[in-house]
Amino acid sequence: MTASQASKFGRTPFLKVPIEIRNLVYKELLSINIRKTQKPFPATCRSAVRYDWNLDTAILFVNRQIHDEARHILGSDNNFVVIECAAKELEQSRKDVGKEYPEVMQYNVRLWPQRRQEVVNVPNERMRIHFGKGERDKGLIVYPWFCVVTEEELRDVMIGLSFFQTKGEVYRTSGLSVVITLGRHIENENESSRKARESKLLEPLLNLRCLKSIRVENG
Repeated sequence: MTASQASKFGRTPFLKVPIEIRNLVYKELLSINIRKTQKPFPATCRSAVRYDWNLDTAILFVNRQIHDEARHILGSDNNFVVIECAAKELEQSRKDVGKEYPEVMQYNVRLWPQRRQEVVNVPNERMRIHFGKGERDKGLIVYPWFCVVTEEELRDVMIGLSFFQTKGEVYRTSGLSVVITLGRHIENENESSRKARESKLLEPLLNLRCLKSIRVENG
């Protein structure tokens, strides 16, 4: 769908269509179908695999009502994890990432635009991981940056962070505190299924090195 095609949704009877039908349209456009491709060069801060979401996001920019409806489906139908960082130790430059793009750890944020001072809010996010100095970083000098990844990508992101070092070969995660907020319980999910799902979510974080502390909270 092109931007011009999407804009026509705001001038047509699309909003008169029952919400159940509109949701089917949103699901067709915004349900992630990940395609993995091998990168042509080794990645410094992530794996050698690139994840393409294959989303058609133009409909998010039609008007406010369609944006809100579609955004809810985007969050509900996909397993998103939000990573927020309030630590300069994890800032990256072109020197850090070599041939990689400098925004390698800050991609897909455009789907949840926000001012620098605001928190990225992803509907029904499965987990939020906060890197900082502790106590939720009171008196922040630098506002957090964010990236949004899928649950499937999380392992590669954490492995990438586990090898991220300074020029002095100090792990960038050394001395940082991590607060993990798990998403709300899924409707009709029993206790054993919930524990299995949360365990699977948390397992990739075992790759991180030299953390000062780690705390898990329920959303």
